[in-house]
Amino acid sequence: MSSDSKWMVGFRFRSEVRGVVEHFYLVDGTAGTAGARRAAAQMAGPASERADRLEVQRVQIQRVVTDLLGNVGLSAPVSGVGAMPAAGPVMSPMEVAR
Repeated sequence: MSSDSKWMVGFRFRSEVRGVVEHFYLVDGTAGTAGARRAAAQMAGPASERADRLEVQRVQIQRVVTDLLGNVGLSAPVSGVGAMPAAGPVMSPMEVAR
């Protein structure tokens, strides 16, 4: 796959047991942020249930980029898809992906 279809998607969870934790998922083969978020949510869903994570507080999506010298890095976070209110209804990763 080309680097244009690789994304790093991070979910910040609030857990009764561990407080705030962040998990990041590398998603390959999706054309846009919506597909990347759905794929990452599918990966995060079962893990979040096993770890007693109650709510997703934030989603952060960044494109994996390669410069002319072949160095791999991350773009700035994609605006408009990451901010979620800290207070509000309890949401699972799958609910966030919708």
